[in-house]
Amino acid sequence: MSVKLIQNNINNLTALWRLASNMYNGLKINSNYNIAEVRDSDWPNRIWNTNIFEEEDVRKLHELLKEKNSQLIYTKWYEKTDKIIDESQDLGLSLLFNQIGMSLSLEDYTSCKASEFTKLIEIDSEDSVKQWALVFFKCFGYEIPSQLIQFLKSKVKYFLIYKGSTIIGCVSIFEKDNDIGIHSLGILKEYRKNGYAEEVMHLLLSDAKRVGIDYAHLQSSLLGLSIYNKIGFKVLFQMGNYELIL
Repeated sequence: MSVKLIQNNINNLTALWRLASNMYNGLKINSNYNIAEVRDSDWPNRIWNTNIFEEEDVRKLHELLKEKNSQLIYTKWYEKTDKIIDESQDLGLSLLFNQIGMSLSLEDYTSCKASEFTKLIEIDSEDSVKQWALVFFKCFGYEIPSQLIQFLKSKVKYFLIYKGSTIIGCVSIFEKDNDIGIHSLGILKEYRKNGYAEEVMHLLLSDAKRVGIDYAHLQSSLLGLSIYNKIGFKVLFQMGNYELIL
């Protein structure tokens, strides 16, 4: 798999972080690291290497994390052939979670019709923005303020997931360079393990293929791998997400 495709996947994610941080002029760039932070929000608040797969300057990293009062998560990119590495001791950090970067060429994707009862409705009103934020919090356990979603929704598509007339989850789409990033796909706990996440993916991918999108990118949890593998996504890289040990 090409380095360019890996970079496009990472660029889609980090461009979204950058976009969010612009609301509060929270983007900072130096020769080694990028920082994207938003006050009074649990997201994105990230620091990452300027160049993918580059070895980190641990001393400089710790200085930056301490300067930000440990509010930032450090994201490190790993080759897909590496074992899912916990470098906590080497980095002097605590591992929070791992993710897997995956991409799918929509030229290779065969559209699959989802259930007629599952639908996506893009948020538009202030009430629907607040509802999306609440559903996201219930799905993931951390908060993205509704005012940040309101700020981003002119460039990011946010959808509430419905089963019939009932809201069962949320998802967002960020388009960049004729690719889409699929983010924040969450199903409420009481509706999980019913195949709804897979149905949502097919709705999104079929629509993206119809309008001529080239690739779909995402960053999967370990639990989501089987769904995305089944659809045809390919593993490109791994991500370790760390926090400073207080």
